Amino acid sequence: MKRLTVLTFCVLLIGCPKEQNPPEIGPPLVEIKHYNGDTSHIDRGSRAEEGSNRIRLEWKPVVSENIIEEYQIFRAPSLDSAFTLLASRPITFTSQDSFYTDEVNIDSTYYYFVVARDSKDNISDTSEYFRPENLGKYVFYFALGQKTNNLNPNALDTVVTTKPRLLWCLTAQPPLRYIVKIASSSNQVVWVGYKQSATFNASCDPADQEFLTVNPASYSVTMLGDSLRANADVFVTYFNPSFFVGGRLKKGIYQWSVSCYFDTHKSSRSAWTAFIVNRD
Repeated sequence: MKRLTVLTFCVLLIGCPKEQNPPEIGPPLVEIKHYNGDTSHIDRGSRAEEGSNRIRLEWKPVVSENIIEEYQIFRAPSLDSAFTLLASRPITFTSQDSFYTDEVNIDSTYYYFVVARDSKDNISDTSEYFRPENLGKYVFYFALGQKTNNLNPNALDTVVTTKPRLLWCLTAQPPLRYIVKIASSSNQVVWVGYKQSATFNASCDPADQEFLTVNPASYSVTMLGDSLRANADVFVTYFNPSFFVGGRLKKGIYQWSVSCYFDTHKSSRSAWTAFIVNRD
């Protein structure tokens, strides 16, 4: 009788590891703009809003693999301090998406950075923001300075010539320069002048106020950048010739303001003041 031999095979099944998804790539770093897109290049750098105690912070929109849902704005009193979330700006596909205005104290310095958050809750890598080569590009600091006052002419004046003499004062140490703007009643920029500061007069005595006169008889578009007066510290950086005849302002309703630049990261802007040019 033959013996039946049974062979038993054992098979050990080892499962293959599941394929791991690569880590999500967060949104790019958010670059803060260094100016507000003003008409004149010399007026760039200011983030002070006209006539208020607010700073306007702007940044460049970013594009990511996932949909960007919001920007988050962080602020601190110094680089060595903890940054706290100041506000969030949800994406609404309007011009509101890429700027924020912040109420601040005058003569206090603030540091800012902005991150993007996408639809999968990834955010920009903030560790990259503080590399020495990225400071100033992604982390920005600013201080709001004292604003000018006693602007003259103003709405109370009934007689303003086509060669207006613009006066103002500042009850604080003078800035490095003033930028004086004239605009139409419809906010079209008419003229931008530059003046180095010269006066410090805490009492705003009219005899010692700063001034700038728009009065060269031969002023024309070809003289862009030439001195307005004999003083070498005054010159024009922009003007719209359609509002001038022979160097004189045409009659009409205007408004003007004065910006103060104390340094690259400190400035202020006065409120716009209206006046009427109604005689030669």
